[in-house]
Amino acid sequence: MARRVILSIVVSTVVCAGLASAASAASPIRLYLNEGDAFRVLGHSCGGIQQESYARGFGTNGYPIGNVHLQTRCGGSGRGGGGHTTTYTGTASVVWTWFGETRSYGALKGPLVGISAQDSHGDKVYNVGNVAYLQTGTPPLRPPAPPTGVAASFSLYESGESEFLRMTVGWTVAPETAGLLKYSTATATPVNSNAPVLTTTVIPYFSSAALQPVQPGTKYRVTVTSTDSEGTSKPSTPIEITSPNTDAEPGGS
Repeated sequence: MARRVILSIVVSTVVCAGLASAASAASPIRLYLNEGDAFRVLGHSCGGIQQESYARGFGTNGYPIGNVHLQTRCGGSGRGGGGHTTTYTGTASVVWTWFGETRSYGALKGPLVGISAQDSHGDKVYNVGNVAYLQTGTPPLRPPAPPTGVAASFSLYESGESEFLRMTVGWTVAPETAGLLKYSTATATPVNSNAPVLTTTVIPYFSSAALQPVQPGTKYRVTVTSTDSEGTSKPSTPIEITSPNTDAEPGGS
């Protein structure tokens, strides 16, 4: 008997395919520090943060690197709007992904001067004035590392007049790419059983997911994957957990 697959949230695989193929597109990608991180560097944003970006080649991990200069002007509140204006500036070094996302950032390394470069995969970084660009060839896409610390437990769940077992799965994503994740997918596969495979997908804000309905008295093998623009991780190290019988108290392991 073929197993059925239960989906809590459907995420189109077409989206992932589109993201992966985009890395091979010829259109240049403008490089800059993402807005949230730019605010963290400056601590202020008044009408937006202006950026000057300078590509400086490729880092030891292969990704595009560069420096950015940040600036925002905040006006005071004097009579007639004539208050004092304060200009806030800051700098940072940035590592970008093959999609122009900010992979990491830190203290400035080197001058605010652009350097054009090309790697062995045909990927290029270059500068036009104070704007940095990436043009990809066949970049070495690197999916995120698998989640760790996977744990699962069972509980009874009521919906209307129905009551059934639910499995809650928790995990920890790899910190290096945590800010780049698009979604995580938890899967519970029955062992030596024709019960349905349970799977659900959640956005990165969550590090847990609920799978239902669970078949009583059934052993499940549970794994979790992480997906970002560069692909989907290998499954986490599997754990096995057996659901209670209907007359037993729910629990976990």
